[in-house]
Amino acid sequence: MHKRPDHEGTTSLHCRVIQRLQQSPSLRGALYLGAAVGIFETIGRLQDRDQAHALVRFHLSLLPATLLVTRAFAELRPADRAAWVQLDLRSGARAFLGGAGLGSGALLSMLAVAATRGWVSAPEWGWAQVTPQTVAGAVALNLVGHLAVAWNEETVYRGYLYDTWSMALTPAGSAALLTALFALAHPLRPQTLVGEAALGSALLLLRIASKGLWAPVGYHWAWNVLQTAILGPADGPPSLRPLHVAGPHRWVGSPGQPDPGLLMTIINAAVALGLAGWLWRRRSTASADVS
Repeated sequence: MHKRPDHEGTTSLHCRVIQRLQQSPSLRGALYLGAAVGIFETIGRLQDRDQAHALVRFHLSLLPATLLVTRAFAELRPADRAAWVQLDLRSGARAFLGGAGLGSGALLSMLAVAATRGWVSAPEWGWAQVTPQTVAGAVALNLVGHLAVAWNEETVYRGYLYDTWSMALTPAGSAALLTALFALAHPLRPQTLVGEAALGSALLLLRIASKGLWAPVGYHWAWNVLQTAILGPADGPPSLRPLHVAGPHRWVGSPGQPDPGLLMTIINAAVALGLAGWLWRRRSTASADVS
């Protein structure tokens, strides 16, 4: 005589797990982060990290998994589901363009300062070294690929995890933890950690100020695209106007690589401070209106 599987027991366990996840934002966030890291490592091991445009190819492969995992976790709670399913393309596009404009202005300001010091130059077009078709292909890949880079990283660090851990750690605690994790996801060098923390702070405050992910995705995308597709490293893949770096590494870093110099750090810190000041004034004005 065969025993029947205990379907009721399995169903009951499943319901208890789901209920526990619904009730614990700390646990939801930890499991989501674990899933994201696991997928990141798995796909990373399958990629050739020495190929041209390795980063954007990796993130293009990662994008479907990021969307699926985030949607699966958002389905755990009706409030999360509503927040992640609602999509206003018109307002989203405006926020994206605003973020892209701010990111472009920040990066170009840094390069302008470096250029006045004689630290960087872009004396020729990319097709002076390779065919226009090769340049066009590289630019197109970076334009699309860095959209995946920005979307993946903003969804994890400034999206689901920020919303979820804010319930458990307060928004300030969640912001501090995720900014640190974002920095630690890059090469573990002091200058890099500080620079990436400054970028992460600017992106997070832009997410708070704009009340959504579109603006930080736009900032992140423009920041990366200008350093790769438009003014990419002269010794890297083809770009529209290859950038030659002659200045001190401490100040200039390695544009196009996760290796920010002090100029990048200062610019992003200034953006973060500006956003923080704007948020403080907005809150003060709202409090005065209520009074």
